[in-house]
Amino acid sequence: MIKVLIFDFDGVIINEYQKDYEAYLNIYPDLTHEHYKDLFEGNFRSKADTLLGEGNSGNAEKEYGLHVSTVKIKESVKSILRNFSKDYTIGVISSAVEKTLNDCIDNNDFKGFSFIYGFETNRLKTEKFKMVFEKFNVKPEECLYITDTAGDVREARKVGVKSIALDCGYHERWRLEKAKPMKIISSFEELPSSLP
Repeated sequence: MIKVLIFDFDGVIINEYQKDYEAYLNIYPDLTHEHYKDLFEGNFRSKADTLLGEGNSGNAEKEYGLHVSTVKIKESVKSILRNFSKDYTIGVISSAVEKTLNDCIDNNDFKGFSFIYGFETNRLKTEKFKMVFEKFNVKPEECLYITDTAGDVREARKVGVKSIALDCGYHERWRLEKAKPMKIISSFEELPSSLP
């Protein structure tokens, strides 16, 4: 039985792919969409450090963070999240900077998340999942990750967490299919009827 629903943020709760890409393009002018999407095939932070050099993504993060803090979460998404929070523990595991995540959530007046683990908590999502297991005294099979990238599906699987992937975020269906999530859906609104 699922007890904890864990959400990736950008590409799932909001979708600011183009702004994110443009922020990185400003510091790496030869970055193609294809190359950028490849960074999300594994752990984004590790791959970005390899491409840009460790610590060099700071300017992109600042630009992206300023933008994301002002993004409006769709009312339908907030409504679904509120309903989920009645029956599940819900939270966020993301590669984004936590201030960016918290600012966006606060500016949208949403109070339902029990945890928000971003870049500062740990660079590896596998470690953040383990923190959820410990904090909420749950097993991996009692958690479900909702994401939009193949790399996230793979990281969740490493610790025994199944995933539902959205093909309307950063990765297309064909990339997600290679990672073999439990299910692929095409909108957040499909999620309530897609849970096991």
